[in-house]
Amino acid sequence: MRHDEEHDNYLDKRRSWAIVQEWLLSASSVVEVTCDLGRYDSCLMYCGHADEYIGNLSDLRGGHFAQLTIFLYTWISLEALLDLLLPDYGKSKPFGKISSACLYLKDNFDPHPHPRLYDAFLNQIKKFSNKNHYSNLPKHISTSGLGLYLAYKLRNDFAHGALILPEQDSNTVNAAGNFSDMVESACRLTLLSMQMLIYPENSENDIHISMLAYLNDDDSFHFGNALLSLHYQC
Repeated sequence: MRHDEEHDNYLDKRRSWAIVQEWLLSASSVVEVTCDLGRYDSCLMYCGHADEYIGNLSDLRGGHFAQLTIFLYTWISLEALLDLLLPDYGKSKPFGKISSACLYLKDNFDPHPHPRLYDAFLNQIKKFSNKNHYSNLPKHISTSGLGLYLAYKLRNDFAHGALILPEQDSNTVNAAGNFSDMVESACRLTLLSMQMLIYPENSENDIHISMLAYLNDDDSFHFGNALLSLHYQC
């Protein structure tokens, strides 16, 4: 019976990792999102300038919708990862899932160096975040969890209708660029936080892989090092 339980637990964990992987693959598969804001507006045919404006705005929004879709799928993968890695962490405190993850990073990752580019993306997202979100932090959030925390704030703005999309006007270039940088930094920080969450329990592991020709004769690599640098090398 014990063997059967261990086997079932093994299969459950495999399925859980498959869910994490599936949503990451979904995020990486998004190439573009087509947007036509004038699709149901028959009045545009009577005004060429309005039709051109809506056409340009549709192109702009299509790019932003693609970014938000990638961010959403990445966030779903993060949530699945937290269910797998930290099902009970922080339960002794009145914490939600993200706060528990931030506490875990403070307790377990802080002694380690951040992945490359983490600090750069953290500084970037701060430019677009409410200063109150990072100037008066709760005690359970350290620098290691701040990236996830600020990405979470953006995700909440998105989910609750508080995220303002840039318009097609004289300030479009700056506004659109800022919006793109904000969403990109949130997405990158979410991915880097996932690597940091996996790292503490796997930092000393060597991963052995067979049947991969590009590894030549060396069929193993140090998983901890890969978690901190893989994104930089790809």
